[in-house]
Amino acid sequence: MTLIFLSAFTTLSTLLPLSNYVAAGLGAVTTLVSAINGSLNPSSKRQEQLEASKGFRTLMLRMIRVETERLYEQLWLEYNRELTSEPFVPSKFRLKRILTLP
Repeated sequence: MTLIFLSAFTTLSTLLPLSNYVAAGLGAVTTLVSAINGSLNPSSKRQEQLEASKGFRTLMLRMIRVETERLYEQLWLEYNRELTSEPFVPSKFRLKRILTLP
């Protein structure tokens, strides 16, 4: 949100009869904030993906050790639910409701 406002102020400062130094200063601040924000985001994405992979790993091990068909079906539904709620799935493909067994 901060980047949007800084970009808008930078654009306005170039259109208004202000000093060129104001526009250059706002552009520099916008670039710095963008660079800092860009360097911080990959670590949070990586953390989300690590947590997702850990959940999938445990779910797959539970599916291997399953003994009844009913439990396997429950784990399969849980797997599909997890698959559609993971961070790499676009929001338009995420489930709106939770799947349950009849």
